[in-house]
Amino acid sequence: SEKTFQLISNASYSRVVSEWNRLVMTIENASSIDDVKQRYKKVLVPLVQALGVKDIKRIGVRVIFLIPFSGSFADLQTFFREKFHKDMKVFDPFGRVEDVGLALTINAESYKSNLTLGPFTKEEVRNKVSEFKEYDDKLDCALMVDLDLYQDLKMQYKVSPFVLDALDAARLKIVQFREKLLIG
Repeated sequence: SEKTFQLISNASYSRVVSEWNRLVMTIENASSIDDVKQRYKKVLVPLVQALGVKDIKRIGVRVIFLIPFSGSFADLQTFFREKFHKDMKVFDPFGRVEDVGLALTINAESYKSNLTLGPFTKEEVRNKVSEFKEYDDKLDCALMVDLDLYQDLKMQYKVSPFVLDALDAARLKIVQFREKLLIG
């Protein structure tokens, strides 16, 4: 479409895509949520203003966290099954379960959320998560937590406050989740 464009920076692992019906910013390997906020303010806020975005039907922030796991991938899968799938026999009619994951849709006070999580190898992170395919962390495996916080809207909305608030909420939710996961 003539109304689409992409801005890509391989150096900063970031990409902005504008299509006729959506605007997406991807930032990988961010050092912190505060780093993401600063880059968002520098790039996306001026772009939204320049494009004259007024009506928003859905606004969201999707953050993928990798929680390090020091054991093997098999150990991570066992840990995940013990935490989230106590009785795997329920899946026997389908065949032998080789990989596990979890997907939930959650409606909380401030946001609706799509939450997906599961054990990932370094290769899965590179191939399924990374847009840049240059992910090279020291982790052999990690628990991938994909959190999409959003609101469906039929009105004008200030983009900046939502994104900044949702980034803070994502950080808080993942810290609380990690604590419950490791304690309970």
